[in-house]
Amino acid sequence: MFRYLFFFLTLASSVSLYSQFNQNQPLHPWKNMVLISKSVGINSEGTKAAFYTNRNRRVPAKEWIFPWGLGFEQSEIRENVFLKSDYITFSSRYFSIGRNGFKHFKKDFYFNLMLNVGLGNEKLTDFSFQETNRFLAGLETSQGLLYIPKSKFGFALGLGVFEKLSTSKIYSFDFGIVFSLGITI
Repeated sequence: MFRYLFFFLTLASSVSLYSQFNQNQPLHPWKNMVLISKSVGINSEGTKAAFYTNRNRRVPAKEWIFPWGLGFEQSEIRENVFLKSDYITFSSRYFSIGRNGFKHFKKDFYFNLMLNVGLGNEKLTDFSFQETNRFLAGLETSQGLLYIPKSKFGFALGLGVFEKLSTSKIYSFDFGIVFSLGITI
């Protein structure tokens, strides 16, 4: 399964955008963006810090752009899900990398599509107090709206939904909403 996932991500990340455009069209002015996001799902809550770099600044503002995104997330499981497990403590952290699609649709608002692969670890303690560190891998997608100001520096704000698949022993799927706040630089 991971071999196919690796192939798909390699293919998706090699897509190049070629477009002919008039030099007088508005462009995507931001070069880098840092977002802090709070996710609230059916199984967990998490906080993520992500960095996006926009190498498509010469693409007209009406076209899709696909910047790279790097992130670090820490999540905590919901109590009702945790009580059904065979463990007394749980924590997870992972690093993610992926491509994000941004499509301008009105003034400073963009549609945002995201596909990330996450790698990290989960720390579990069972009822006999034996700690286990496990490798964690996952796939995360999200869809939403993002406000990105036209200025080079400014505040960004987002709202969306996310879906997450992972190899966690506690839960393998999560779905919920995500709120984002950040800056463009």
